[in-house]
Amino acid sequence: MATTKSRIIMKEMKRIPLKHGSAHVDKDVSPETVEALNKMCELAYEMASEPLRLSDVVESSFEIVDAHKEFVFNNACPYCKCRLTYVAEGWEEDDNGQWMVDSFDMQCSSEPDMDKTKEWEEWFTVHSQMPYVHQLPVDTKVKNWINSKYRFKLD
Repeated sequence: MATTKSRIIMKEMKRIPLKHGSAHVDKDVSPETVEALNKMCELAYEMASEPLRLSDVVESSFEIVDAHKEFVFNNACPYCKCRLTYVAEGWEEDDNGQWMVDSFDMQCSSEPDMDKTKEWEEWFTVHSQMPYVHQLPVDTKVKNWINSKYRFKLD
């Protein structure tokens, strides 16, 4: 694998094929070896022409998970201290070409069925008070935590 420096050097080099018996090649080197060296130089030049991604040289320290993985956080609801479940629904590509969460769907375990209209409306009233003060900080911490540990495999 070529490093960034070697890629730059190879891009700037002129591709001059080696010739058997020339000043660049010892006369004791076989024509087959010269041909193999030329093929290797051609391959190195092609590799140098490809864009370098950080993931080519840095091993990922993230766990790769399915795009629909559920992340469960007990006692995390800022309104009722019940369990929150997050599922990614939007992603963005990081600098290494891997996918991290950008937006998600969140559900509180205390949310009643919508069929129970009065109960659901009461729950919604409590769980929608000043969301930028109460819910957003929790969502931001969860998103940062997920992105610090995971990347997503998108199909």
